[in-house]
Amino acid sequence: MLHIVLVEPEIPQNCGNVARTCAATGSQLHLIRPLGFDISEKAVRRAGLDYWNLVEVFDYENLEDFFRRRPEAERDLWLTTTKAPRSYQEARFTADSTIVSMGVTYSAIVFFFAIVNMASLAFEKIFQAVGRMKLTMLALISGCVCNILLDPILIFGLGPVPALGIAGAALATGIGQTVTLVLYLVVYCTTASPVRLRRKALRPDASLEGRLYAIGVPAILNLALPSLLVTFLNDLLAAFSESYVVVLGIYYKLQTFLYLPVSGIVQGMRPLISYNYGAKEHARVAKLYQLTLGMSTIIMAAGTVICMAASAPLIGLFSSNPETIAIGQTALRIICLGFVVSSVSTTSSGALEGLGKGMASLVISLCRYILFIMPLAWLLCRQL
Repeated sequence: MLHIVLVEPEIPQNCGNVARTCAATGSQLHLIRPLGFDISEKAVRRAGLDYWNLVEVFDYENLEDFFRRRPEAERDLWLTTTKAPRSYQEARFTADSTIVSMGVTYSAIVFFFAIVNMASLAFEKIFQAVGRMKLTMLALISGCVCNILLDPILIFGLGPVPALGIAGAALATGIGQTVTLVLYLVVYCTTASPVRLRRKALRPDASLEGRLYAIGVPAILNLALPSLLVTFLNDLLAAFSESYVVVLGIYYKLQTFLYLPVSGIVQGMRPLISYNYGAKEHARVAKLYQLTLGMSTIIMAAGTVICMAASAPLIGLFSSNPETIAIGQTALRIICLGFVVSSVSTTSSGALEGLGKGMASLVISLCRYILFIMPLAWLLCRQL
């Protein structure tokens, strides 16, 4: 909730305008004495302030009284004056202490399960490498279902389980990841597999590690670049409006439904291209690339049509705020025009990684995110 504090206000009309804004936005109004006007019930009724009863108004004898009764104000206080060198539009109001606190709580619990998550990813890739795709699908679905079922229980509480709020959401995520790992370990220990973990295989091998990192480091950076982009855009948009930041978050939730299927197809293409390239079956490599590109383009084209036709209902799934829906509708219709083009870069990056050309794949991603999207976003936000 937003709290507006007027220090020793003297002009009743100005205070009335601020109070009207508080009534419309659900904010609390704090008045620090001495005041240049009377706020008694009789005076308010005589002035015709029919909205005054809709405002939560608190008054204080002086600044010391305000900070004594509102100690939290010192941790998240914004001071405004006509003499300030920076406009209020440039302030990062998203640095809310409550949001920061919840973010720290969530991150601390999720990172506690980091080793569990990494072990789960390792077994996922081992089983995928030997062709046991159904097992990895089942394990991932089990973890996700467990997470979904535990979320309402741990967040809101149920029976003897207390309501944990944001900590419950993080704990549900960690437990879901643990369930996935347990399933992998059970299958690994009870069934035969051509790939087994042995202590003697853990000896350092500079040549092998060099080849792994030559492909792995570009792939790691490719995965990190979208997160870097989101951080950059959040920081950029926060200077304009909180609604813009919300719309960006909603968009990334929606685009997951398109990019995840495409990513799955590209992941399936990558080892097949690698096998056929090693066997010098170049015609098959080209056919695999064309087939994957065609399938990705179809998915992205369908997503473009859906977003153009139903942008408002899609944004409305995540927000009931009319301003957010209006902004999101326009943004989604513009962004979706690039879906089909993005299928080319996504498929090409995956193909290059399958061919062992991780650096070339990284160059494509760097050009897309660092050289084009970020500078253009910064420029257009200041020009339009």
